[in-house]
Amino acid sequence: MSKKVMIEPDEWKIIKKNVPKRWSQHKTGSSWAEGLNKDGTFYGLCGECAVGKIIGEKPNLEYEEKGVPEDFIYKGYNIEVKTSYGNYGSGLLKRKEKSGFVHDLKSNIYVFCTIDKGNYVMENKPIPVTIQGIISKKRILEEFSELHPSKSKKSDHFNLEIPYDQLHPVEELLSLKEKKKEAILS
Repeated sequence: MSKKVMIEPDEWKIIKKNVPKRWSQHKTGSSWAEGLNKDGTFYGLCGECAVGKIIGEKPNLEYEEKGVPEDFIYKGYNIEVKTSYGNYGSGLLKRKEKSGFVHDLKSNIYVFCTIDKGNYVMENKPIPVTIQGIISKKRILEEFSELHPSKSKKSDHFNLEIPYDQLHPVEELLSLKEKKKEAILS
């Protein structure tokens, strides 16, 4: 079910060069920005690049104030890629802050990726990204709505945990039919 995609050194050098430009590296004064780091942003962009290779799209490396609203729009669907450095068996989606603020699930489809721990950049090697699979927002809300406390020592938020063995293969993205534009209510 999972699919391995290699991010070659010439590709990850372009990604790494763009990390400092990302809005995630410029946020200040909010608890939301706590814990962000350049390596996390870099590996996240590697996951986006891997998914882009599958669907034939390039990740958005441009700076956008407040970040990009989705990682890809593909066949009319908003797609968000979540990448972890290490395989922990489940993907996490931040859902609720300690303050009670609830984060919306804004994307139609979520793609979970992992990167095996290693010194790829220091050794100038390809970075193997494992695309664990995809899941729809609808299915997340129906089947995985239980909140779990953050596993981070720094954060007190709650996550939805999506087991990788419950995901659909990434290739299912390719078979999606074009999403019809939703009617605007007047």
